[in-house]
Amino acid sequence: LLTDKLHIEGPIWKERTSFSFSARAIPTLFFKNLIVDKDDTYSDKYNYYFYDVNAKVNHKFSDRSRIFLSFYKGKDHYHYDSYYHGDNYDNSIKNYSKDNSHLNWGNTIAYGRWNYVFNSKLFCNTTVSYNKYEMGLDGNMEDTYTVANKVQDRYYYSSKFNSGIRDWSARMDFDYTPMPQHHIKFGAEYIHHTFRPGIATSKIQDINNGALQEDTVYNTSNSHAMRGQEISLYAEDNFNVNARFSLNAGVRTSLFHTQGKSYYSLQPRLSARYDLGQGYSAKASYTCMAQYVHMLSSTPLSMPTDLWVPITKDISPMYANQFSIGGYYSGLPGWEFSVEGYYKQMKHILEYQDGVSFFGTSTNWEEKVEMGEGRSFGLELMVQKTLGKTTGWLAYTLSLSLIHISEPTRL
Repeated sequence: LLTDKLHIEGPIWKERTSFSFSARAIPTLFFKNLIVDKDDTYSDKYNYYFYDVNAKVNHKFSDRSRIFLSFYKGKDHYHYDSYYHGDNYDNSIKNYSKDNSHLNWGNTIAYGRWNYVFNSKLFCNTTVSYNKYEMGLDGNMEDTYTVANKVQDRYYYSSKFNSGIRDWSARMDFDYTPMPQHHIKFGAEYIHHTFRPGIATSKIQDINNGALQEDTVYNTSNSHAMRGQEISLYAEDNFNVNARFSLNAGVRTSLFHTQGKSYYSLQPRLSARYDLGQGYSAKASYTCMAQYVHMLSSTPLSMPTDLWVPITKDISPMYANQFSIGGYYSGLPGWEFSVEGYYKQMKHILEYQDGVSFFGTSTNWEEKVEMGEGRSFGLELMVQKTLGKTTGWLAYTLSLSLIHISEPTRL
């Protein structure tokens, strides 16, 4: 009753080409007015629906060569409408007000991936992809008072806000196993980003005692697109030193260029595992990370109104160093026990200034944010039952994050 689903799959060319198509949606007629509250003078209506579509085609050129094509599109929609009207007995005096808002967000993704096996030790995935995210929020409010069908007092306010990201990317990922003890992965990626962090417009009209007091349209300076180019290279080796000790060592280097400025980063990673015997083992890891896209959230909850914004010539990337260590026991048949601790240092964390949100036309987003540093640490415990008629797990996490804002974004 809540969703309609459709799935079709099958061959196009026997033993060569096949396809898969699926779609899902909430029926708009069923949820046209999800919640309605009304009487003779007012009405409130709420509505929500979504849909998504997945389509895939794969073709086998030979035992060594295959291609995969995929497309996804999804959208969510929510709106609220409220209306009130009051008239005198002969309808010569009327007073009505309305308030409505609409929120839409969705993704479009398309990619092609070519898988080629060079030999029994080496294969490669080459991927070209496109993705787009869009969010739109608009609303209007009106309060009008008329006498003999002539407007005496009227206040009208409307606003629109749009945000989105569009990426084109190409990447090659290689998987190489020169010997049983070594599993090597390496590759490269290029991404062209186009950001529209916020395009806002609003209109205000004010009529008082039949005279027009204000009729103004406001636009923000965020209407221009921000572009960035990102290039990255990576390599890692997962190898067994001996029967008890294994290592995973890797490095990632990247370049992000935007607004005439380039940022470089070198991100090493190392993890180790040691088998202590009798079901006991220990792991430790270190990871260095750089992030070129920041999420700005104006609420404690993750919402479609969260903005993804890029670094700029004045806003630096976020860097983090994370250390972790853990102990594990699997000596009891059907049971696994683990305890892990971690510590993370963060630099150039971006947040909204106190009392500021994404919406509004007073200034652009770069002047609404501030930057600081942070650290987080925690302990995680888990008990897992893997065999028997009843399986499951129980976990507990104790964690703390501290962020200190010490300066504005201008660095």
